[in-house]
Amino acid sequence: MFRLAEERNVLCNSVDDPEYCRFSFGSVVPRGDLTIAISTNGIAPALAVRLRERFEREIGEEYQRFLAMLGDLRAEVTRYVPDFSARRELWYRLVDSEALTLLRRGKEQEARALLRRLTDEANFVPSRNVE
Repeated sequence: MFRLAEERNVLCNSVDDPEYCRFSFGSVVPRGDLTIAISTNGIAPALAVRLRERFEREIGEEYQRFLAMLGDLRAEVTRYVPDFSARRELWYRLVDSEALTLLRRGKEQEARALLRRLTDEANFVPSRNVE
């Protein structure tokens, strides 16, 4: 089968037989627009699986909600904070804030309020709330 695939320029994946494997699949943890990909380049697929399982446990749906909140702010932050350094600093303050912890605790309104406060402190006056 491998020889036939090679003759026809068709990719062949025999993950349990590396000599006859032309590509591999990494493990993926999807969380909405956040995608975490893990690959060991075929050296230790079991390690990739264990890492995926760990990330699935540790990176919950709150990351998806947090990313959506940040996405709602993106255009306005770009518009109202034109200086790249100031904008980068603001993004790190937002990402490093306690918003994720609040989301994990089910306190979505408090997380939104925190993001609004941090943006206000950066002289950013949003034209709408974080939705």
